[in-house]
Amino acid sequence: MKNKIIKIILTILFISSYSSEISAQNIFDEIRAGVFIDFGIATNSITLNDETNLKFILNNSNNLGYAGQYGLFATVPAFEINKNKFYAGIRTLYLSHNYEFNDDENKINIKKNFDWFAIEPMLQFDFWKNFTASAGLQLNFPLNSTGQINLAQNNQLNTFNYESNLHCKLHLGVGYIIPFSKNKAFSIVPKFNFLLGLNNMIDRDFGNWNSNIWTLGIAFQYDNEKVKIKKSAIRKYENNIEIDTVRISVQLGSERIRVGKPILLDSVVTVVNTDKNEFLITHNFKRVDTLFIPVTEIFEFDVEIFATDANQNEKLVDKNFQLEIDEILVTEAQPLLNYIFFERNSSALSSRYKTLRNAAATANFDIDIVKSQTEDWNSLAAYYQVLNIVGQRMRQNHSYSLTIEGCNDGYTDGELDNLDLSLARAETVKNYLRNIWQISESRLTVTSRGLPSNPSLSEHEVLKQQENRRVELIPNDFSLFDPISFESKQLVKNIENLILRGKILSGNEITNYTINVNNGFVVLNSRPVNNPNFANNEVKIEYNLDINFMPEQAVAAGNSNLLSKSDYRISVIATDKNHRNKLFSATIPIHFTTTTAFENMHKQIHKYSLILFDFNTYRNGDHNSRIIRNIIDRTNPDSRVEIKGFADITEREEVNLRLSLQRAESAQRVLNFKNSTAVAADNSILLFDNDLPEGRFYSRTVEIKVFPPDK
Repeated sequence: MKNKIIKIILTILFISSYSSEISAQNIFDEIRAGVFIDFGIATNSITLNDETNLKFILNNSNNLGYAGQYGLFATVPAFEINKNKFYAGIRTLYLSHNYEFNDDENKINIKKNFDWFAIEPMLQFDFWKNFTASAGLQLNFPLNSTGQINLAQNNQLNTFNYESNLHCKLHLGVGYIIPFSKNKAFSIVPKFNFLLGLNNMIDRDFGNWNSNIWTLGIAFQYDNEKVKIKKSAIRKYENNIEIDTVRISVQLGSERIRVGKPILLDSVVTVVNTDKNEFLITHNFKRVDTLFIPVTEIFEFDVEIFATDANQNEKLVDKNFQLEIDEILVTEAQPLLNYIFFERNSSALSSRYKTLRNAAATANFDIDIVKSQTEDWNSLAAYYQVLNIVGQRMRQNHSYSLTIEGCNDGYTDGELDNLDLSLARAETVKNYLRNIWQISESRLTVTSRGLPSNPSLSEHEVLKQQENRRVELIPNDFSLFDPISFESKQLVKNIENLILRGKILSGNEITNYTINVNNGFVVLNSRPVNNPNFANNEVKIEYNLDINFMPEQAVAAGNSNLLSKSDYRISVIATDKNHRNKLFSATIPIHFTTTTAFENMHKQIHKYSLILFDFNTYRNGDHNSRIIRNIIDRTNPDSRVEIKGFADITEREEVNLRLSLQRAESAQRVLNFKNSTAVAADNSILLFDNDLPEGRFYSRTVEIKVFPPDK
C-alpha cells in the first residue's frame, strides 16, 4: 500500500512539473488540462493450461469484472486538417481492476486485484459542435508486479505465483463538452471510453490473463484557448518596450493591434517590397497599462467586369461601355421532302404524319397557324404536314398533277417481290388526297415497284431498308414542293459573355457569394455559390449573357421602347467567414435597335436548306438546283454567304466529313458568290433524329445563310 501511495504522489508531481513547463512557454497559450475519473466493467480472458482441471469451467463462466481509473491530462494544439484542429498531449493515471469468480457447484473461488500506474500519449479532436473524440496508447506499469493468485477448490487452497507484464491498452473515447463558466474556459466533459488489451497482463506457465474495459466517466477541463483576452499578450512586445514607449510593428494584411486608450506619438512607414506593394508600419505609443486587443479587420471586396467576343477576346467594361442589341429579321425557307415512309410489311400511314379527320377540316388549315401552335417548330415538323401542304397547293392550283409510286425494301420477308404491298402504300396516300382534300383521281396516278428508282444501298442494312419502304410523290412541276417560307425576329449582340473577376482587397476569405442580374423588367439570374475557389485572393465568375428575354419582356410591359431605356444591372454580394457582407453593383447601358428603325432595315438574314441528296452522293439534283436558282435570283451579288454541309450517321466519320464538305462546295460553285465560304459541319452534330428515315434524309443537307452586304 505504501508503494502504491508513493507512485501516485510521483504521478502528481510529474504532471505538475509538466504543466509548469507548458505554462512558461508561449506556444502553450492554448493548453487544455484537467482531471478525470472513470468507472466501468472489464471482460476478462483467462486461459489455463491443460494440466489444470479448471480450464473448461473458466472458459464457460461469467468473465466480468470491475475497473476504475482517475488521473490528470494536458493537451496543446498539434496540427490542422481541413481547418479542424487536433490536440496532442498526455494522461497520467491510476488504474485498478478486480475480478472474482465463484462456482458453488464445483466449490471454486478465484479472486484477484490488479493495480497500475499508467502514462498515455494521446490525440484529441473536436469533430462536431461540442463533441470531442480521443485516442491514445495507455502504458500500464504494475504497482504489484509480483504476486499470487489464490484458487480455492473443494475447500483446498491452491496458490499460483506470477509476475505482471508491462500491459498496453488502446484507448478510444468520445465525450461532450459542457461549459459552465461565463467565458467557457471551464467545462464538464462526460465521456465513454473503451480500452482494448493489446497484450496479456499475466503470461506464465500455468496460463495467461488479458482484459478489455468499458467505462463511463467525467472530466473537469480548463481550456485556455477560450479566454478571450490573454494576459500573456503583452509579453510578445516586452522586448520592444523603451522606457515609456511601446513600439508595435505590423505587416499590412496581417493581424492589426491597438492599445486601449493609446496616446500616439508617431508612425513610421518603411517600404519592404515595392513590386508587391508591401510596407512595414511602426506605430509608437505612449505606454499605458492595458491589454493589447485584436482589431476587427476591414473586409473589402471588388469586382471587375470584362466582356468577351466570339473569339474570347476580353474588353474591360468601363463607364463608356454599352451593350448593343440589334433585332434582325430572319427569313427561313424550310424544304419539303417528297417521300412518305412506312413500317415493315405495313401500308398504314404512320402516326408521325399529321392528318385531318375529314374534308371539312381542310377549310381551316393554315400552315402559319400550325407553326404558331407547334412547340419546337423546325424543318422536320413542317415535313410531317407534307400531305396537307401538297393537298392544299393542288386544290389551289389545278395545273398540278402527281404520280404516287409505292416501293418496298426489296430484301426482308414480306417485302421482297411484294408489289401488292408497294401498291397498297401508294393507294393509302392517294386515298388521303382524294377523300380529305377532294383531289380528282384524274390528277393522281398510282404505280408500284420493288426498290425505289434511286434506292439507299446496301439494301441488307437495316437503316437502308427503312429508307426504301416509301412512297415517292413525283409532281409534274416541282414547284409543288417549293420550300415553306417563314419570317422571325432574332437578336444579336456585340458581345458574347461577361466575365466577373472578384478580388479580396482586405479581410478574410470569402465563404460564398450571390450574383443577381436584372434588366429592369425581371430578375434574370440569382445564383448563389458556396465555397468558391479563390486563387491569389481572386475568383473568376463567368456569366452567359442571355438577351433572348428582351422582346417578350418588352411586350409584356406594353412598351417596346422601354428596351432602349433598359439597363443591364449586375450585383454581387460576397460574404466572408465572419458573416460580413460586401455589395458590388454595376450598370451596363443597353442600346436596342428594332427592325422598324431606319438604320436597321438592311439587317436581314435569309436561311435556306438543300435536301434530297442521294445516299452517299453530293450531286444537287433537279430539286436542289431549283432552290439554288431561286437563291441567286433573290440575292444581292455583294451579300455575304455562309454555306455549311451536313451528313447523317449511315457512313464512317471520315466519309461523312468529306461528303459534308463536297456538298457545301458543290452548292458554292453553283451559287458563285464572290463573298462566300463553304465548310463541313462537325460530325458530332446531327440536325435531326437519325433513328428515323426522314431524320436521316433531312440531315443530308446544306444550310445556306445569306447576310446583307457589309457597310
